[in-house]
Amino acid sequence: MIFEKEIFVDTTHFDFDYWMRLAKANPILFEYERKKIIEEAIKKAPLHRQENLRRLQWKIDVKRSLCKNPFSAYLHIYIMMMDSVFREGGLQDSLNVLLGKKERLLPREAKILPFPKKQGPKIL
Repeated sequence: MIFEKEIFVDTTHFDFDYWMRLAKANPILFEYERKKIIEEAIKKAPLHRQENLRRLQWKIDVKRSLCKNPFSAYLHIYIMMMDSVFREGGLQDSLNVLLGKKERLLPREAKILPFPKKQGPKIL
């Protein structure tokens, strides 16, 4: 079988061609191996980070499942990543705080407005 290959988390080498062939030839096995390697990577993270990583992976998997093709999935995940970097309080803001270029942002406060309860339609 052309897919007999030991799967392990290797941050120095990623065999794109292998994964591409596997995805085309056996999508079910591809998904199984993809999930397995992601879980191995999460388990290598500090224990206090693992739950957040699993939540992030869940979000990524949901985005992928809602997309019609790989490019659409890539685009949605890329936008999600850029948002986490550039949004208020994101990575860029955090790095600027560490470098002393910006003060830490305080959570925004807003006045909550009361709205009257809607009355349903009157039935005659």
